[in-house]
Amino acid sequence: MTGLLKMPVRRLTRLVAWAYLGAVVVLAAAFWSLGDRWWPVTLALYGPRWVFALPLIPIALAGMLVDRRGLPITALAALILAGPVLGLRISPRAWGVSGKPDGALRIVTANVEGGQQVDLARILALEPDVILFQECSAEFDDRLQQLRGWETDPERFVCAMSRLPIRARARQDPGEFWRIGGADNVIRYELESRWGPISVTNVHLNTPRSGLQDAVRIRFWEAAGAIADNIIERNSESLAARRWVDAGRGPTIVGGDFNLPDESAIFQGHWGDLTDAFGAAGNGFGTTKRTRLIGVRIDHVLVGPGWRVLAAFVGPAIGSDHRPLVVDLQWRGAR
Repeated sequence: MTGLLKMPVRRLTRLVAWAYLGAVVVLAAAFWSLGDRWWPVTLALYGPRWVFALPLIPIALAGMLVDRRGLPITALAALILAGPVLGLRISPRAWGVSGKPDGALRIVTANVEGGQQVDLARILALEPDVILFQECSAEFDDRLQQLRGWETDPERFVCAMSRLPIRARARQDPGEFWRIGGADNVIRYELESRWGPISVTNVHLNTPRSGLQDAVRIRFWEAAGAIADNIIERNSESLAARRWVDAGRGPTIVGGDFNLPDESAIFQGHWGDLTDAFGAAGNGFGTTKRTRLIGVRIDHVLVGPGWRVLAAFVGPAIGSDHRPLVVDLQWRGAR
């Protein structure tokens, strides 16, 4: 401690910048390797990530006022923080794209939180071809059935609307999910498109909330078991859901509330071989779930081989704690 006090201020400023860069690198590596594997990292993964950016401001100010040679170090830390930690995506593919591209299939997924407060007009203004809803209620299903020009599937918890004819639907046996502690919210549709039949699956997977809340409500060190059990349940649920997706006929599209950020080991292990639409053609942070303190991208549209993602963006507020994710797709054909 005495050595730090005697250290020249400029050198100390650079040392702090290097230390922050090291911490950010370790954090990014932990997110992408230990998220949903080790409970302390899982807490950080689903928590308010913006807190990790708080030291950036004073460190940058110190660099500008005391020693500008530390600014490149701080800038590198900011880049790593923005991308691998906070989830910033930059896709030149979507630059200059405005409006719905001609011939594109537009998929919208939205958790409507019961749907009582949801502004359907805002969702329809997005010009979707297929809409996948999660947390549907009987009241919301009634609203969907009153719309003209749509084929609807008024199912509780997960429901859907489609401009394309729905030729078949199949819901996974809820007992398979209940046995592993999950929900029964996976429905696969076969839609008739100009390219032939396509497989579109609507998913709403289990939340990590129960384990994370235990970390707050009970003694912190006793929460490890609850979070670990929750990770096992969600991993088994994703395994079962992916098997259901793979049983579909035709080109694959999966959308919904996965309750998994893309850094999650569960997400990477069971869904990582599919193309994440926002990761491929989105710009910005893509935050779909928002609360007072937390913003995270846990709603996804994933596609299998043969699809080209033209654009992906987060839509406006619709009266839910989630915002819709909008994705434009083009079929290129199996190769």
